[in-house]
Amino acid sequence: NLKPTHTLRDALNLRKKTGHSTIAITDNGDKDGKLVGILTSKDFWEFNDNLDEQISKFYTPLDKLVLGYDGLTLREATDILWKNKKECLPVIDKSGRLISLVFRKDY
Repeated sequence: NLKPTHTLRDALNLRKKTGHSTIAITDNGDKDGKLVGILTSKDFWEFNDNLDEQISKFYTPLDKLVLGYDGLTLREATDILWKNKKECLPVIDKSGRLISLVFRKDY
């Protein structure tokens, strides 16, 4: 995970390190931080955008995300993904802290 003040370069470095093209953006950059958005490879173009820009200018904010909530079953998560034509479902608790990311391709 990254925090909003990280740069696109930080996101690219993390993507190269982990192989993941979807990055959760949390308030503190920690895995269990409060979710504020998601950054995907569709949010920026590494060959055109300034890599020193903060990712806060690029990520999809929380209010535009389809979310799952703690306690939901795997079947329910899959149904939400398919119904909303999404590839990734962030799952948060009632405080807004990130619990996990469920990916459509995993099924």
